[in-house]
Amino acid sequence: MSQARALYRVQEFELAVIERTKRIKEIKTLLEDNDIVQEAQQDFDLTQASLEDASKAFKDIELQIEAVVTKQKATESRLYSGNVKNPKELQDMQNEVESLNRRRETLDDKLLEAMVARDDAQATFDEAQATLQEITTDWEAEHQDLLDEKQTLTVEAEKLMQDRKAAVKVVEPSAMKIYNSLRTSKANRPVAQVEGKTCTACGIEQNNTIIGVLNQGNSLVYCQNCGRILVR
Repeated sequence: MSQARALYRVQEFELAVIERTKRIKEIKTLLEDNDIVQEAQQDFDLTQASLEDASKAFKDIELQIEAVVTKQKATESRLYSGNVKNPKELQDMQNEVESLNRRRETLDDKLLEAMVARDDAQATFDEAQATLQEITTDWEAEHQDLLDEKQTLTVEAEKLMQDRKAAVKVVEPSAMKIYNSLRTSKANRPVAQVEGKTCTACGIEQNNTIIGVLNQGNSLVYCQNCGRILVR
């Protein structure tokens, strides 16, 4: 196989990858146009944050009650142990026990309020989650063709990249360097086929000298007009 033909194979694989990559990007853009799903997701995120806040508030009050109970038990244990004889100290402990009782009652009321708020937040979260799942499922069903196409194109692109790697192995480094240097300026088409004597890229007929060297197939030949590598 001539180096020009080998480069043309590399180009064909690259163009196929580019084509599929472009279509994958188009599909991604189409799939990102999902306002209804995004709105449901935002509602879900808000209810999730509210549930986390309500759960944290409930847990904080539980911890406060636990601390009050622990302190109350310790104070009562010391108060009734008989070890404390000082009347003033005994009265202070009695006052503290009563104060802790009042604090416990207040916290119990707050805990009930926090429990109701948490349960309400849980119900709202569950509803938002169900709505998001339903909308997402419906949306995916409506766009399944695009999702399937994207998956197929992704697999094809990966296979083509492997084919390109294999094709590059038969190209000489010097020829590959020339190919790469031309790729950007030639819109990813640095190699052009010749039909008869005409370059199919620019439509210019080549002179007999160029055609003669091209037919020999021993070296790279360039279009006298667009400068692309020519191949039969």
